[in-house]
Order: sequence, then structure tokens, then C-alpha cells
Amino acid sequence: MNHEDTVNNSYRELRPPTSLLAAAACSVLGALVTLGFPDFDAHVAGYVLGSLVSTGLVMVFMKVDLARRTSGKGIYLDRRSTRFLWSVVLLAGLVGCAVHAWHIATALAVR
Repeated sequence: MNHEDTVNNSYRELRPPTSLLAAAACSVLGALVTLGFPDFDAHVAGYVLGSLVSTGLVMVFMKVDLARRTSGKGIYLDRRSTRFLWSVVLLAGLVGCAVHAWHIATALAVR
């Protein structure tokens, strides 16, 4: 075994934490599904899912991704689609959150 084989075997492949991004997308999907329910509680749940949960998961995704990129413990294999997907997830969460906020404000104004 030569030095080149030792160097090549000492690094591992690091990838973006796509499971966190998938969880954030499921949270946004849950927020968008709750738009179909007229209940006040459903709109509050959708608002929380679309704003707090999805944004928090995207923030954790970005933190873990940055840590993996800069760790030096392996070779980072970038997926360009994740940079596009996390912005789509945030934008969809924002849209769902805004619609839920509108329904919540309307329900509170009627009371």
C-alpha cells in the first residue's frame, strides 16, 4: 500500500443533510394542507408549521451543511439542487404563513 491509497481512504464523503430539508418540506406541505380547513385552530397550526417549524428546520439544515463544508474531515460532495430547494421551501412556507395570517386576522376581526 502506497501513500496515495492511505490518503484516499482517510477521507469520507460528506453530503448535505437532505433529511432536514425533506422534513422542512413536509412541514410546509402540512401548512398548505391545513389551508383547506376552515377552523381557527387549523390556521394557527398551519401558521406555526409554515413559519416556525419550516424556518427552524431550514436554519438547522444550513448550519449542519456549513459545518460539513468547512469541517475538513472529508470530501464534501455538493448537490446544487439543495441550494435551490431550501429557498423554494422557505418561499412556500412564507406564502402559506401569509395566507394563514390573513385567515387568523380575519377571524379575530370578526370576533
